[in-house]
Amino acid sequence: NDLFSLSILFERGSRTERALCAAVDLLTLSGAGPYSADEFKKKLFALGTSLSYSCGEQSTAIHLSGLDRNLWASLELMTQRFDWPNIEDGTLKKMIEVELGAREDEKKNPGAVHHALGQFAARGQDSSVLKRLSNNEFKALKEPNLKALIRDFVLHPSRIAYVGNRSPREIGKLLASDRRLRDTPARVPLKLLRPASPRVLFTHRDMVQAQVGLFAADETFDPEHVVDYYFYSEYMGGDMSSVIFQEVRESRALAYSASGGHTATADKGDDTQLWGRLGCQADKTPEAVKLMESLFQDFPASEKRFHETAKSIEESYRTSPVSFRSAPWTVIGWEDQGLTGGDPGPERFKRTLSYTLPKLKAFAERFKKKPLTVWILGHRDRVGLDQLKTLGKFEEQPLEALFPY
Repeated sequence: NDLFSLSILFERGSRTERALCAAVDLLTLSGAGPYSADEFKKKLFALGTSLSYSCGEQSTAIHLSGLDRNLWASLELMTQRFDWPNIEDGTLKKMIEVELGAREDEKKNPGAVHHALGQFAARGQDSSVLKRLSNNEFKALKEPNLKALIRDFVLHPSRIAYVGNRSPREIGKLLASDRRLRDTPARVPLKLLRPASPRVLFTHRDMVQAQVGLFAADETFDPEHVVDYYFYSEYMGGDMSSVIFQEVRESRALAYSASGGHTATADKGDDTQLWGRLGCQADKTPEAVKLMESLFQDFPASEKRFHETAKSIEESYRTSPVSFRSAPWTVIGWEDQGLTGGDPGPERFKRTLSYTLPKLKAFAERFKKKPLTVWILGHRDRVGLDQLKTLGKFEEQPLEALFPY
């Protein structure tokens, strides 16, 4: 068709440059060259082009899509915004005010607090939440410094994901630049805490339900074990017929929601993990947690359930081919995993067809004596703290320990 999508991925995020995501936020509010922010939006609209950005801990990306005949004009506008960001007076001040308000709202959101507690449980002081700019750091941001980061953005190595009618060679010419690229620090692999004994982390919140997470760090991601990861995750928590849903929710009515499994895929060098999640009535928290721990540490083998799992994974391989528009990102995903031999799908499918319950049991054996970390958000008078304290080393964490603001 006559549409294109183009993304430029940079291996550089807030972990490399802590103010980078703030610079990206300011960029989205800016114009370009002689165009104000509103005029810039109208220019994009007239071309039928959509332009957005994403910024995370390890990477940032530019996303451009629209009519193929307007690709070059769209690229020029995109580049102009980086080279000459037009930021109106008061824009940064307003952005800071909005962000500070959003942070206060975040600390009132149970899902956000539980996420922050989970990050602290799994990564300690290396939590992605704690690595964010503090309020004082955010308020101290200066427009010239952020503009410098914006202009510096495209001066780093990148990977391109393009879908459209043009050839790779033509796209290469369109994106060619004589700018000298700067070195980007090597990506820091994600590493998780590995306590020697079980832990229980708790944060108080006045709420009727309790939100619970469990995890245990496993091996560094191994592409050769992806089929093991798939089978374990599907068997334990893949759908409503899986072990966790049936045992925790359906059979015993201990939770409103229950899920779990194993990291299915990760970047090269990252730790994988065993994980579980529960949303339950507060007074059922200790019983629900104990059951989850027993399911992870004493694998509930069933030939019938395994057959259903194997059939589901086989059908997924057969009915979920790589789509036209997802192909570039799929290849990038393989690269991130450290794969160099092309599509791993055929070999993984072959292994799926010959996978057996004894192989799954052997994989699950590693969790039998692995210390679990549990984190809980709930009301201290309702979740049964005395019982929870018997499950491991107990830590109560206030909001101030979870957020840098």
